[in-house]
Amino acid sequence: MVKPKQPKITDEQKLLKLEEDPRLNQLLDQLEEGRDLSNADQKWLDIQLDKIEQLMQRLGLTEGGEAPAPSPKKQLTDDELLNRFESGADLLKDYQKQD
Repeated sequence: MVKPKQPKITDEQKLLKLEEDPRLNQLLDQLEEGRDLSNADQKWLDIQLDKIEQLMQRLGLTEGGEAPAPSPKKQLTDDELLNRFESGADLLKDYQKQD
C-alpha cells in the first residue's frame, strides 16, 4: 500500500508552527517569570530557538542581514532568549503584513 504524499510545508508554515508551540511558549513564560529551567527543557528550548532563527534567516526576516551566529558553548541569558524569540515573532508579523 502506497502512502499518500503529505504536502510539503513551507518555511513560513514551519516557522509559524514552531512559534505557536505551547511548550515553547510555556518555557518562555517561565523564563520571563525568572524561574530556572531543567537542563532538558533548556536544551529543547535552545534547539527550537535555533530552528526558528534558521528559518527566519532563510525567509530573510533577520535584522541587518548578517546575524552573528551564537556560540554553542555560550549559554544565553533568559532575557536574550526571550528577546530573540520576541524579535522573531515581530519580524514574522511584519513580513506577513507585506503580502
